[in-house]
Amino acid sequence: MTLNIRPFRTKDYADVSRIFMEGMATRPGSPSAICLHSQWTWPSSLLCYGIAIASFAVYVSASSPFTKLFSVFSLLASLGFVGLVRMMIKKGLRSMVEKSLQEDMKDIPTYYGLIPVDASSDALEPENLSCLWVAEYNNKLVGFVAFDVKPETKIGELRHMAVSPNHRGLGIGSSLVRHLVGHAMKHLESIDHIFLYVGKYQPGAIAMYEKVGFKRVQTDFIPMLRIPVYKY
Repeated sequence: MTLNIRPFRTKDYADVSRIFMEGMATRPGSPSAICLHSQWTWPSSLLCYGIAIASFAVYVSASSPFTKLFSVFSLLASLGFVGLVRMMIKKGLRSMVEKSLQEDMKDIPTYYGLIPVDASSDALEPENLSCLWVAEYNNKLVGFVAFDVKPETKIGELRHMAVSPNHRGLGIGSSLVRHLVGHAMKHLESIDHIFLYVGKYQPGAIAMYEKVGFKRVQTDFIPMLRIPVYKY
């Protein structure tokens, strides 16, 4: 395995955006896919299935046209609710990813303080403590990790980490995170700790972060979601 971790370059935009979208929203194993799969067995979904089955039973046994009509309406409404929730989940998760693509990921050099190494090269280097590193596996960009440091608070955030779905299980994600942690350890006078948010629908990422040394410290709440917070 030939793995090289280096700072982001302008030419990496397309690959980084694609890996981020695939890893978070569109490919099997992404948080979005896992969340949608789990939705089939949510309590609200199971309740709707029960209502649909009961409505069908009523329809079969009823003799009154009104009762039959009501049972059909109840059956369609219960299944329609499951479908509506599913559609809202897809839209919400995708909008969260697209929001990041329009915020820090839109102008990576500016947001993460990356400056040209010299005028004749497209290579960039961190001007301060923040950075976005990419991982090249056999000369192909397959992952990245983003680190955002607010010097006034001495807190660093592992803001994003994604690996191409086709290159998972090779230790690339943990190598990226360890590279970030190594960078932070060199600046202990400026960085008190590192934190990150990770969704419960990212079991692989949670296991990897804990293996590297992150500890769960609290759970933040946002609408419809409980987001674990990890600290190093």
